[in-house]
Amino acid sequence: MKKNLVIILLAALAVVLAILGIFSFKGSNKSNNDIPSNTTSNVTSLPSNSSASDSNSESLKMASDFTLTDLNGKQVTLSELKGKNVFLNFFTTWCAPCKKELPEIQKIEKEYKDKDLLVYLIDLGEDENTVKEFMKKNNYTFNVLMDTNSDVGNLYRTTEIPTSLFINKEGKIVQRHSGLMTYEMVKGFVEKLYK
Repeated sequence: MKKNLVIILLAALAVVLAILGIFSFKGSNKSNNDIPSNTTSNVTSLPSNSSASDSNSESLKMASDFTLTDLNGKQVTLSELKGKNVFLNFFTTWCAPCKKELPEIQKIEKEYKDKDLLVYLIDLGEDENTVKEFMKKNNYTFNVLMDTNSDVGNLYRTTEIPTSLFINKEGKIVQRHSGLMTYEMVKGFVEKLYK
């Protein structure tokens, strides 16, 4: 009888310790950043038809050409921007890391506006009115290109957002970065364009 009682007490103790361990583990995973709790990283994964990895292996390759329409109905073709440094940022209005880094990108755009840097946000798959409302609500002045069917996103194997490409005056990709960027990171990547 004593043996059965000891086994029952040990089993109960194991259950209590397991429950405490689960709550302790969940509590230790909380972070102090502003990204909502439904976003657990600095990137948002997108549905993908490709298993290509996202790395800097594209660095110093020629950027693939594309033509997209901006929010004012003007067509922009990447190859026509040669002679200028170009910063492309793939985003959506619902992506928490994207929204968090946009103020930093806006600062960089203003800082480099007279230094041959063109900044374009490329919206992946959203309605034009949704994007216009988002830009207006947040007082952003970005040039936004609409990639309604995510064709350019697929061309550049964008499987996570935000993803940024830094393209030099010769049309070569100098840096590719997936994930949330701080002001210092953006500035460092932009400065690579001028070397």
